[in-house]
This record gives sequence, C-alpha cells and structure tokens, in this order.
Amino acid sequence: MAVVAMVTCCALPVLISAGVLATIGGVLRNPLIIVAAALVLGGAVAYALRAACGVAKPARSRICH
Repeated sequence: MAVVAMVTCCALPVLISAGVLATIGGVLRNPLIIVAAALVLGGAVAYALRAACGVAKPARSRICH
C-alpha cells in the first residue's frame, strides 16, 4: 500500500509525462514513442519499489513482503 502511495505522490510528474508520451504515440501511431512511455512508466515504478524496499532502508523492507 505504501508503494502505491509513493508512486502516486512522489512520481506523479513522471506518471503524467508517461501518459503524455503514450497519448502522443497513440495519436501519431508511433510504436517507438509508446515504448518510450512504457519505459518511463516502468522506471517510475522501479524507482518507487527501490525506494520503498531498498537495501539502505531495512526498516521499510517489510513493505515488500
């Protein structure tokens, strides 16, 4: 649950930019732009998971279990 909150709060600008990229890719029918949007979105989720479950913060590691 905390990971979802972190993604929506801390990564909101990245999520918005991924949505804009996906929309532009859909309008232009360009699969490379859509893939770029998916990579940006995946990076935001990976960052949030790493921040919530990182090795440097063992007290938060229980979120990932």
